[in-house]
Amino acid sequence: PRSSKFHIYISALTQLNLDCSSRIKTTDARLMRRIVRDNRDRGISPERTLDQWASVRRGEDRNIFPFQENANAMFNSHLFYELAALKPLLERLLTPLTGNAPCSAEAVSLLNILDFFEKGNHRSFTYHQSIRSFFHENSSNKNPKICGQCVRILELIPKTKQIKKNIQYFTIEETVKIRDALLSANSQFTLRDRAICIIAMYLGLRSSDIRNLRLDSIGWSNNTISLVQHKTSVPLRVPLLPIVGNAIYDYIRKERPKEISIPEIFICRKQPYMKMGGLAYSLNVVLDFCGLRKQPGDRRGLHLFRHHLATSLLANNVPVPVISNILGHSQPSSTQAYLSSDLLHLKELALDISEFPIQKEALQ
Repeated sequence: PRSSKFHIYISALTQLNLDCSSRIKTTDARLMRRIVRDNRDRGISPERTLDQWASVRRGEDRNIFPFQENANAMFNSHLFYELAALKPLLERLLTPLTGNAPCSAEAVSLLNILDFFEKGNHRSFTYHQSIRSFFHENSSNKNPKICGQCVRILELIPKTKQIKKNIQYFTIEETVKIRDALLSANSQFTLRDRAICIIAMYLGLRSSDIRNLRLDSIGWSNNTISLVQHKTSVPLRVPLLPIVGNAIYDYIRKERPKEISIPEIFICRKQPYMKMGGLAYSLNVVLDFCGLRKQPGDRRGLHLFRHHLATSLLANNVPVPVISNILGHSQPSSTQAYLSSDLLHLKELALDISEFPIQKEALQ
């Protein structure tokens, strides 16, 4: 019976404008989505999709739109990055039609819309996660009927398979080079860049938290650093190690401009003085000095120090809950991402394949 059914109306409603007076038509966005889907999943050419579009629209007016008001809930499946993600695929499909093809006018019109977008990564383009998110958000609805239906439907939708990437962590040799350079008197780094990298290396703080460190965050009397994490808004207190305290003290006393009212510790070197906008430059100076990570695609960033601290603690058999507290994770499960890089303990779980007839050359 209808009373026991929960009706959901799903539609792609574009919310982007080209300028103050020109909006992207929902019809055009849906057509571009359909061209990619038909070609990828059904083997239908773009010409045929464009030719059949008028018939599709008539079917919508007759079989879909008249019933949208009867739905219990509405779900907008459009993603704001959708056209950027589809652009490289659509350009490949539509460009050959801009000549003398019967549908050249439609192809040119769609390509003109895509000119307003940068090319995105279509591999991150997924409706599956958006649909799960919709039901997940409504699974706590105050209406028990809606809540129960969403929980039931959510259980029927399979979870997205998570693909773990191999992150280019700092190797032991790299960290030794960086540490020696930071502690060397001949490195000629600014005291600011040196202090930033030492904090990241020895405390594993996020770059956003280092950038937001204030003068009153340092507890000189009790040797602690207290802050509210930018990412999680959770308070965090970490020990002020001597090497970290000395680096901060040297910067404040010898290099940081005096008589300024900015509460943050790390500020721009040139006037007008203000809180630093980003810290990537500080690490890049150190990596360039050490001759590290110079190849195209090599991973850089202060977050690598956070990974290094976590993996070092894991290698020394520090329990995961303790590591989670040190890194300031709001949930212990956040630390699980670092377990895949704990090669020392992962090797202990590896299977012995010495009994299998595999030539050594195959493993090299």
